Amino acid sequence: MNIIRRLFAEYCDWIDRWSPAHYGFFVQVVLLFGLPTLFCFLVFQRGSRSVFLQALAFIAGLLVATAIPVEQFIPYQSVLKTWLFTLCFLALIFLPGILPRLLTPQLGKQKKLRLIFYAILVALFLANLFMEVAGD
Repeated sequence: MNIIRRLFAEYCDWIDRWSPAHYGFFVQVVLLFGLPTLFCFLVFQRGSRSVFLQALAFIAGLLVATAIPVEQFIPYQSVLKTWLFTLCFLALIFLPGILPRLLTPQLGKQKKLRLIFYAILVALFLANLFMEVAGD
């Protein structure tokens, strides 16, 4: 077995040992940033640059994202889990930077929102980490 295949197998095994709540957190956070981004993009594509409509789309995306029970939809195959986690991780790198561009037209406000969204992402990750440690 070569080193690349061995590292990928260990990566798959590591992710496969995660609890459904721990794994579902990453999917839920992607939905919390992804669905509002999608809804705001759809409103923007319809020709509306209204901040009010973008805010409504943002709130609707948040509400829909929190209503989805992600732990029920976690795949059982370790390779599929690994690829899904990798895609979620990559999405979490970019989504908090894209969403402010759709919410407000002013560059200064976009920069502030981008920092706020990344801070929220870090806070959610740390809160989940502390809850996992406290739960053990």
